[in-house]
Amino acid sequence: VFFLKIPRDTYKITSGAKQEKGALMEPLTELAGSKIVELFTEGIPAVIIQVAAAVFRGSSSPMEVLSLAISLVVCGFTSAQISYDFDTNPVKRAQK
Repeated sequence: VFFLKIPRDTYKITSGAKQEKGALMEPLTELAGSKIVELFTEGIPAVIIQVAAAVFRGSSSPMEVLSLAISLVVCGFTSAQISYDFDTNPVKRAQK
């Protein structure tokens, strides 16, 4: 409702919070899941809509191209950030 789920999960991870009793997953997995849901329900559909609009119109303004480029970069950054979070987590690294 207030869009505070990801900042709250990030705080839990950076403060070293462990999995709470009764929680289905640890904070890192919960954060990654939230980012994946956001990516697949908001980021990727936005890119698809922008590409479809540009293709059906036949031409694009520089602002439309810039908007599409920013959307693509944000989607790529989010997916890379998910991988980076798991790769640099000390607990996950110790499991390997």
